Amino acid sequence: DSTGVIVANGPLDDQLQKSLSLSSSQVVVPAKGKAVIGLKVTNTDSLSPGGHYAAITLTQASNNQSQVNLQSTISISVFIVKRGGEIVDVSITNQILKLSPFSIASSSTLTFKNTGNVHITPRASVTVRSIDGKTVYAKGISNQGSLSILPGKTLDDSFQITKIANLPIIPTKLKYIIEYRADNGSESRYNEIQAWYIPPLFILFVIILLIFTIILIVRRIKSPTLKTTGRKSKPEIIKKTNANLISDITPAPKKDKT
Repeated sequence: DSTGVIVANGPLDDQLQKSLSLSSSQVVVPAKGKAVIGLKVTNTDSLSPGGHYAAITLTQASNNQSQVNLQSTISISVFIVKRGGEIVDVSITNQILKLSPFSIASSSTLTFKNTGNVHITPRASVTVRSIDGKTVYAKGISNQGSLSILPGKTLDDSFQITKIANLPIIPTKLKYIIEYRADNGSESRYNEIQAWYIPPLFILFVIILLIFTIILIVRRIKSPTLKTTGRKSKPEIIKKTNANLISDITPAPKKDKT
């Protein structure tokens, strides 16, 4: 299924059923003992190249004397690859990156699909780089549990992206590079996403600068301004009439001759 668990979900196809045979359909396992079962695979002409998958299921035989209704079952997966026509291929059908302009993505979810005809183990990484690709700021590794995918099936994997370098202090564009491949031989492929990163401290600096600028503008508007012209001021000439001149002259006080 999409979580990477491989389970049998139906009967064998005709091609594979003609190619497989067991040494015995029943086996007796003594208490604290062991038993060996043989599986023979015949390369028939009807068996197509690529991967074929089955499961051997061992079920405890019913015991009429037992009062317990539970029966234990053991399942053994069988992986068969016919050489000569293997196709090893993987694709990413969905990629989730929680992008924000004020922080880099801290996690990612990738959906792998096996587009070949043999089982594969997908590998992928997400790297956060500068736009020129020289500086690596963060990186995450997918499928660290090495889960396999059967042909035509999908696998969803979520993983963390860890910061490994200091981020820029000014707004800059970053690129997220998703590199993926199959573990058994296919070439790496790349997906790229570009996104802007704006440091929160830069936003705070811009807000403080705007507040300071507004305060200066308000103070400049409220303060009085003196307007000057290019003309030279002439001294004011006061003309007084004779009457005014006489009134302005006050007689000096007389001295007593005693």
